[in-house]
Amino acid sequence: SEMVFRTNALDALNTGFDRQMADPDLQELFPAWVYKTAGDDRVGKDHRPKDGKYFPASVTFAEARGPRPFNCRCTRIPITAERWRKLEAAGAKLETTW
Repeated sequence: SEMVFRTNALDALNTGFDRQMADPDLQELFPAWVYKTAGDDRVGKDHRPKDGKYFPASVTFAEARGPRPFNCRCTRIPITAERWRKLEAAGAKLETTW
């Protein structure tokens, strides 16, 4: 039951975040986000490769995460436009496939 609650609670929070990020004004302020895992040995092999990768604000967390939501403890951190300009200047790239 703990896994079911955790999975559904986190998925609901991520879905709410996606709905907020669908606003064009927010996408202008936060054009990208970075995928973050829990960083431990329990992170799934399907989620681990995404850690630290940047995604466009138009991509939902579920799209980037993939088809396995259960036991997912991953999250994302929105990146401001100003920070994204600095990251791009340093060589950061947005993912184009997920």
